Amino acid sequence: MSEYLILIAAENERELTTSEEQHCITEYGKWAEALAEKHIVARRLSLESGELIPSKNAVTTDGPFVEAKELIAGFVLITATDLNEAKKIAASCPLNEYFHLYVKAVA
Repeated sequence: MSEYLILIAAENERELTTSEEQHCITEYGKWAEALAEKHIVARRLSLESGELIPSKNAVTTDGPFVEAKELIAGFVLITATDLNEAKKIAASCPLNEYFHLYVKAVA
């Protein structure tokens, strides 16, 4: 078994409604529970705040904010036999209804 990272990217121009957010939380929880023992290695970031390490040539104007077209909304670290299985697992994630998912092998 190999490890794969599923990145959840919020590339949508619109924000989710409260109802859509709740739907995501509920359905993602069910999906993660179903896969927990067999495939999921990690699915949460620490609740402690992270630190931005700016580029050596960066110009800070208003604070240490990440600028991006896409925002990484989350991740899931899974195990799978190969990339095809990892892609099938990612495609089954209910968050794919609202977010783009990227699958990347962990070296």
